[in-house]
Amino acid sequence: MKKYSSQYGQGAIEYLLIIAAAILVVAIVILAITGALSSGQEQAGASEQAQGNSFAKLNLINIEDSMVLYWKLNGNATDYFGMNNGVADGGVDLTAQGKFSQGAKFDLDNKFITANKAIMVGNKVTYGGWVKFDSFNCPGGFCLVMEQDSSNEDSFEIYANSTTYPTNPPDAVYGGDPSRKATLTDSNIYCWDGLVSWKVAGEGWPVKAGQWYNVYCVHDGIKMCLWVDGEKRFCWNSIENVKEVNFDIGLLKENNGYDLEGTIDEVMVWNRTLKDSELKALYEIGSEIR
Repeated sequence: MKKYSSQYGQGAIEYLLIIAAAILVVAIVILAITGALSSGQEQAGASEQAQGNSFAKLNLINIEDSMVLYWKLNGNATDYFGMNNGVADGGVDLTAQGKFSQGAKFDLDNKFITANKAIMVGNKVTYGGWVKFDSFNCPGGFCLVMEQDSSNEDSFEIYANSTTYPTNPPDAVYGGDPSRKATLTDSNIYCWDGLVSWKVAGEGWPVKAGQWYNVYCVHDGIKMCLWVDGEKRFCWNSIENVKEVNFDIGLLKENNGYDLEGTIDEVMVWNRTLKDSELKALYEIGSEIR
């Protein structure tokens, strides 16, 4: 009996040890899974918080307010909001390397992209995006980046000059200092406010071929300002109204002239005057508006 009892007691102890070990293993597994999930949630939360704090810091929470057109130009000219899609004409290369992913490349051959309906109403507007000039050897003396498709030159535009750099005050013949010639690789970029006068075109800002620039024209109903790479470069008084017309990039569509040789990316248009902080942030964070 003693021998049997001893054997029985030893077996029970071994059985209990096995159960305890199993419970310990299960507990360890549960703790590991819980820790991993907690860590993952903390990391995800930290990432979301960092992004949220970044956007809040840059005042981009309401960046889509009054945005009427956004062409990412990643293989197509579809509007981000699906309301003002672009129509490409003349074989525009929409698979070219852009500032972010793909972009729209133009090569001086009457190529352009136009919005499918009229936009931009009122006299407060912000428009622009990223542009890289391949050369400033543009026909007619101007390299047109983007414009309102008006019947004449009374629309808002972004362009570079391929002949002379206008000065203030301009000369009586061509609006510029003949000694300051643009070259194939160097020019100035400008906003145009719709008045056919060099006096309101502003001083512009130096740009070079082969480099990406973030360019915006901002009209607040009283003045027009040129922004380049997140900085306000030049402003002048202007009370011109924004025309309710289509919007184009690549050339001056109304006369099939001033073709661009270069690439455009991330085109955005607002029916409002963006804040200085928003314009700085658009340059700093690139295309990440959401």
